[in-house]
Amino acid sequence: LASPSIDPNARRDAETFVTAASEDPAVVLALLQHLDPGAPVPVAPETRHLAAVLLATAAGKHWRALDDASRKATQTSVLAALANAEDPATLRALAHAADVVAQSSTTTGTAWDDLLPSLSEAARSPKDAHREAASLLLGNLVESMGNHLKDHHRSLVDLFVEASKDECDTSNQTNPNTRRRARRAALGALAQLATAVGEGGDFPLVADLAPRILERCLHAAVEYSSCGDLVGVAATLRALAAAVAVDADAVFGHDLQLLYPAAETTLAVATRGYVGNDNRVVANADQDLIDDARAAAFEALEALASTHSGALDEPVPSVAAAAAATGVSASHAPPTIAAMLLPPLCAAARDDGAPPGFGNDDSETVGVAAAARAALRQCALRFPPSVMLPQVLGPVVEAGSLNKTPTAGALGAFAVVIEGCAHDVADDDATVRHILTALRCGVESGDASTSRAAALVLSELTEHAGHALASLHATQVASLLVVAIRVSTDAESRLGLIDGANDAIDLVEGFAAPAHAATVSFVENCGDEELDPETWRALAGSLVGGACDESTTSRGRARCLGTLAAVATAAASQFEPYAGETLSALAKLAGSGTAPGEEAADAVRARALAAMAAVVAATGEHAAPAGTVDALLDAATRRLSESAATSSSTSRECSLRVFARLAVALDRRLAPWLPGATAAAIAVLEVSVGAEAAPGGGRRGRTAVTTGDIGEAIAAAETLGALANMCGAATRGTSAQVLAALVAAADPEGSAPPALRIAALRALEFATHPADEDAETGTSAMVAVAPEEAAALFVDTTRALAGSLARDEAPEAALAAAASLETVAERCRGVAVALAAAPALSSALTAAVAEAVQACDAVREGVSNCQAELADGGGGGHAGRDGEDTVDIFFDLEDQAKRVLARLK
Repeated sequence: LASPSIDPNARRDAETFVTAASEDPAVVLALLQHLDPGAPVPVAPETRHLAAVLLATAAGKHWRALDDASRKATQTSVLAALANAEDPATLRALAHAADVVAQSSTTTGTAWDDLLPSLSEAARSPKDAHREAASLLLGNLVESMGNHLKDHHRSLVDLFVEASKDECDTSNQTNPNTRRRARRAALGALAQLATAVGEGGDFPLVADLAPRILERCLHAAVEYSSCGDLVGVAATLRALAAAVAVDADAVFGHDLQLLYPAAETTLAVATRGYVGNDNRVVANADQDLIDDARAAAFEALEALASTHSGALDEPVPSVAAAAAATGVSASHAPPTIAAMLLPPLCAAARDDGAPPGFGNDDSETVGVAAAARAALRQCALRFPPSVMLPQVLGPVVEAGSLNKTPTAGALGAFAVVIEGCAHDVADDDATVRHILTALRCGVESGDASTSRAAALVLSELTEHAGHALASLHATQVASLLVVAIRVSTDAESRLGLIDGANDAIDLVEGFAAPAHAATVSFVENCGDEELDPETWRALAGSLVGGACDESTTSRGRARCLGTLAAVATAAASQFEPYAGETLSALAKLAGSGTAPGEEAADAVRARALAAMAAVVAATGEHAAPAGTVDALLDAATRRLSESAATSSSTSRECSLRVFARLAVALDRRLAPWLPGATAAAIAVLEVSVGAEAAPGGGRRGRTAVTTGDIGEAIAAAETLGALANMCGAATRGTSAQVLAALVAAADPEGSAPPALRIAALRALEFATHPADEDAETGTSAMVAVAPEEAAALFVDTTRALAGSLARDEAPEAALAAAASLETVAERCRGVAVALAAAPALSSALTAAVAEAVQACDAVREGVSNCQAELADGGGGGHAGRDGEDTVDIFFDLEDQAKRVLARLK
């Protein structure tokens, strides 16, 4: 297995043998024989490395099955192997294996008394390999063992600080590279120790140790720069990033005396790649090494902004003093460290000489400019918009005012600050008009990087300022989106004619995905009368054309169909004039033949059915050609009845969405199809929750085209909610099963990801509709005929929502629970009154309402605490998410809890 030239059949046999042997606890000792430095037959280095890799898994898996003697032998042998390892890869593998053995030893109470003394001795060994191995393992142990090593943290700081010094002193070494590796390993261990100290929550310990770690990093940056060791500079800045990521300003020592040096050092490396003014350090350096050091520095700036924004935005005398030393007058000196950092940070984020890096999802991908944009995003989430926007808006607004195309870099830098500054961007009408003009020029520029960056800005704007744009600039934004969709569909149509063009696919995907996401976000914020009929027609025409063009890629057609469904839903009755022609075109697409096994083409047909259902739901059954609705129901039923082996996740997802959407148009006339659709949706949810469906991609967990899996599960939850909502009492026979499936999917302690929990929580609002009152009699047949069943339905639904509101750590999920609880809890209280003659049932219903009240009270208190933390510059309990959107969620959650309480008290 370790040989790269082994015969494939022999490799297969070896893999089979190793897989079988790994199930036997004896494999641990067998692997140790291959690591024995005193083995009678020398072991090849590649075999030793593979044995070390396998040992980590085997020891963790079988530790409890080993007897005490075998455990002791394993501990001793691992240390011996570490002491004799030379190869860096084997050293790291053995360090990981030893870490696993140490953790396993704590679970069985197996003492390893000689571990720390041996490592301490090795850390001071004259052999570089010994010191490197000791630092690697001690760093791993510090990270994995947590507070178990807390008593050793002070001595470990001393050890690592000393081990990372004298980088340039190679007088007693024959190989300076091994010495440098040992020093860098010590720096890595310091980074791990800084993280462990911060996570330990012991403030006195943080105040004592973190400044020492940070100070060592600052000195090391100078040392490594003077030696021209840019790899060491990068390692130092990553250790510095770990130190400043500790969420306490005490990391900067007394009176924050290390804050300015940390910012200055980080900025120097970020802009030049080294510390100091001697450019001979990088005169002959590899550009990749310079870029790696700069990227590491931007990661450190990102950590600084994430955890110490308040300190960075306060006046610091040393900033003015440093500016004065360079001849800058006091009036022109930056007033804060933030003001010192932002101009070069924005310049680096706009670096048009670097690869653009605007990929298929976010702009923060790879490279120096990408790292700078990641840091800039964190600054925008934490610094006031008045500090951020002047730095990034200028080039874009200026280009728009001149009807010119801004650079891709300027657009990329602007894109990453929108999330934190969206409301302020949308407040100025003239600024928005210039921005939209610049974006249109970018979209139509013909340059791939520029058009992708423009689409990304448009996507961010519509997501974070969609309501303001829809209210104040609907016509201009809609016109821009029509152009973006047209450019996107044209590009994807041309792409379908290119054979095997992976690079071209990435280029088009990087533009099309945000262009469609922007369209969906925008129309979701538009009222059906905010856009003129021709705009709806233009959007629909481009999307239908793209979906039906046979040269468009399957993914492109699917994207067009998904966006078309959102457009039709938003347009509502305004879409009626185009419903007939749209449905006729999609019907041809949905019924088009394909060769067996062409799953992508079948997925397009399934999505065409779902889009047709969206059009019918928006415009009404009367707007559809005769027979369309029955054909849709029959097709969806047929797809859901297929076995899992012959149907795809996408096919099931789209078929479920057909039923959910048609329920809006058909209401109780959907009753004949209810049993089959309900059973299929419940089955999907049960499988998805049990299998822990994988969430979709994207920084925000959202993709323009779902891939099945989580999309299928969400569609199932939404379908169950829609059927219960629109069909009411007709769903009574399956109400208990539906409720059980939704409650399991919404469980905050279950396996479902947040997106699925949110869908299930919103569907739970309608779970009690089988007990709806009859419109003619004004009474509920379920409450009258089966009071126990009705009471259980209301009690279980109310308690599930209250539990999620109180326990779900995702604020969006808690908000969904609160929104559903407003209606359900009030209805639960009404049923309690109606069943007053049955004290046991009434008492259970009243207790459920009391749980809802208690959950709302707890949320109000918790949200107040989070808002106070955000006001102080903290993370509000949700690190990395304290931008405007998260603040809005907290306000919305508090308001929703108040509304629930107002209804119940």
